[in-house]
Amino acid sequence: HDKPTPSIKQVNDALDALARAVERSARLEILRSLQRQTTAVEQKWIIRIILKDMKMHVSETTVLKYFHPDALEAYNVCSSLKQVALEFADRNVRPVASSAAAITLFKPIKPMLAVRCNTVEKALEEMGSAPWVIETKYDGERLQVHYSKDRIALFSRSGKDYTREYLASVQPLLEKAIPSSVHTLILDGELVVWNETKQNYSVFGNLKTIARRDLEKKIENDRANGCVDPEQLAALDAMRSSRHSRGPSGNLQADPGDKQSVFYVVFDLLLFNGVSTVNLPL
Repeated sequence: HDKPTPSIKQVNDALDALARAVERSARLEILRSLQRQTTAVEQKWIIRIILKDMKMHVSETTVLKYFHPDALEAYNVCSSLKQVALEFADRNVRPVASSAAAITLFKPIKPMLAVRCNTVEKALEEMGSAPWVIETKYDGERLQVHYSKDRIALFSRSGKDYTREYLASVQPLLEKAIPSSVHTLILDGELVVWNETKQNYSVFGNLKTIARRDLEKKIENDRANGCVDPEQLAALDAMRSSRHSRGPSGNLQADPGDKQSVFYVVFDLLLFNGVSTVNLPL
């Protein structure tokens, strides 16, 4: 075709501008500009990107395995597609010590997820003769904690940064639990709601409501001290508009009269004082 084909960067910049645009007229102009520069096939894929309908029945696992024999393992550790693509660009070269495969503080690690088995017998068959441990399934938010003396970062199991949303709830727990001799940590666990009145775990629907309450209290205290963090204000606005915590003060979905608070249940220790523990046995 005789249209000037836009580069990937130009398409990406246009989609970023589309996401930022508030007025309908501005969004239409961005879409018209893309339409004028692209073919029908390219427009189909741009629309699918916008609608988040990119199902091609090919998982990232399959793509990375074909890209390089070590790419999947490295990506599960560093969660950086760019880093993996650069370091494993040559399929015939096997890096002796990959920086992508090294656990790094403040870079989320893709956690090991469970495999569903329909029966106990099937689970035993899958495990074979290997020793195994039964763990409790908690109804909460999977959360990875990256800790140093001067910074704390919180990541979801998909690598999304949840620091702004949950730091006000998690930081007091960490400061109380972690001794001064610990300089760096990476923890894997579940953020849950503990019902102190009934002495049991509450429903997942209460988590964001109570996290919002904790964030409101922290902002109120910071405002009294004259040092409000703009990022926390933005996080609070987002949480107020969330369907999980709507209402003037965030209505609890269960046991509204009970005393409830956020707890962090730790599953695993992945890094301790700069040393990776992932290859150590139980």
